[in-house]
Amino acid sequence: MSAPGYFGTASASADASGRFANVDQRPAIEVSPGVVIRAVPGTALLLSHVTIEPDCVAAAHSHDEEQMGLVLEGRCRFGLGGEERELGPGDVYWAPPGVVHEAQAVGGRCVILDVFSPPRAALMELLAGR
Repeated sequence: MSAPGYFGTASASADASGRFANVDQRPAIEVSPGVVIRAVPGTALLLSHVTIEPDCVAAAHSHDEEQMGLVLEGRCRFGLGGEERELGPGDVYWAPPGVVHEAQAVGGRCVILDVFSPPRAALMELLAGR
């Protein structure tokens, strides 16, 4: 059964033609030891493929952009706004703007797909330097 209207026609005109990308061909940016990001920016959002090597940490931080993440592989200990959980494949987290969060790979490598809206300013600056 399909959801009526989901595959409808856009009412706004397109301001870009769209594009394709392969995350493995994007620049690898090591943001801390063992934490590598490969980002694909859009106009109003940014997709970030994050690899955290065993026992490595994406340190506690916050930012002005909204962030959602989906664990694709492995496990991580994720701290979010003072709460901590162990997450695995299929688990999702939501970090509103200004909420402190951190992640540490547990028992091996962890791969996460993050989405930022608007595109994360600090990551856009790193990409501009590449």
